[in-house]
Amino acid sequence: MALNGVFITKNLRPMLLSVSESFDDPEFIFEFKYDGARALLYCEEGGVTAVSRNGNDLSAAFPELWRLNRNVSVPCVLDGEIFGLRDGLPSFAVYQKRGMVTAPTKVKRAAAGFPIRFAAFDILQAGARDLTRLPLSERKTILTQTVTPNDTLFVADYLEEHGKKLFDAAQKLNLEGIIAKRKTSVYLPGKRSHDWFKIKNGDYTRG
Repeated sequence: MALNGVFITKNLRPMLLSVSESFDDPEFIFEFKYDGARALLYCEEGGVTAVSRNGNDLSAAFPELWRLNRNVSVPCVLDGEIFGLRDGLPSFAVYQKRGMVTAPTKVKRAAAGFPIRFAAFDILQAGARDLTRLPLSERKTILTQTVTPNDTLFVADYLEEHGKKLFDAAQKLNLEGIIAKRKTSVYLPGKRSHDWFKIKNGDYTRG
């Protein structure tokens, strides 16, 4: 779709993850994994379209995402995770409850009572620029420059090198696990590589 001469690339697919045990490596960054749904946000002047990993439009279930175009400086495509909150911590039960509601009046009530957040951890396009061939470290910088956080949207923090330390923190917080990403990795839509890893917390219990 063209927006003031900018074409937003549609029908992208999130880059996929391999599986690993926790590790330390100065060539990697490490992020928390939230137990929700991976999604791409297509942020345009008219609003935001949220699309799941499988290509399903999630926008109707999560109307809070619609106006997040006000929180980006240019039309863009964000990669991240939608997750529910309970007592300030990620809750799969809250996300699941929200995702099952489809009637518009019920969606509005659910949004008021069971908030969700979007953790943005990558950016695939900013304005007319295709960013997928840039190294992750550069995309992270552009992401931070593009997004203004609010109560629904934030840029995911990360820790360099010390994956085991972050994994220990994920266990203490009862989070799903962590993600490891090579700093120099390019973005490969719909493909799996050994540049991105999911590290699961075996002690995690869904709340």
